[in-house]
Parts: sequence; C-alpha cells; structure tokens
Amino acid sequence: MRSYLPWLRLRYGVYFLAGRPPWIALALAFLLAVYGLLRKIVKVESLPGLATETLGLAPFAAAYLLWCGSAGSAADLRRRRLAAVEQSALG
Repeated sequence: MRSYLPWLRLRYGVYFLAGRPPWIALALAFLLAVYGLLRKIVKVESLPGLATETLGLAPFAAAYLLWCGSAGSAADLRRRRLAAVEQSALG
C-alpha cells in the first residue's frame, strides 16, 4: 500500500488543483489504450495498417481543413508560410 501513496497524492492533487477531473487527458489515455488493443488484436503488417489508418482519418482531416478555410483561420497559416518563404529567399 505504501508504494501507491505517491500516485494517489498526484491523482488527487491534480483533481483539487484544477477543480475537476482532467477529462481531456483521461479521454486521450483511453483512446490510446483502445488503439493499442486494436492494433494488437488485428494482425496486419505495418504498411497496410498505416495505409488503412491514413485512409480512415483522411476524410476527417479534409473536413477540418475545409472548416478552417471557411472560418478564415487558414488565411493566417498561408500568410505565415508565405512570410517564411520570403524570409528564406531573402536571407
């Protein structure tokens, strides 16, 4: 029981400092655990697995980029990229 004491202090310390449970961290930990379990259960080679993951996430990435473009935040990224290109070309 003594070896668990620091972990309990850390867990309750984070909870009391923030005033609420760290939901984002808990959700990310859960999703990463599920992802690792699925990768272990489904026996597939590395390259086909990567291709499947990429094809599965591509529509969500495209939707996010379209949303950023419609919200106007993509223009800021383009302006920064152009400024970086100009700066590298000049100096």
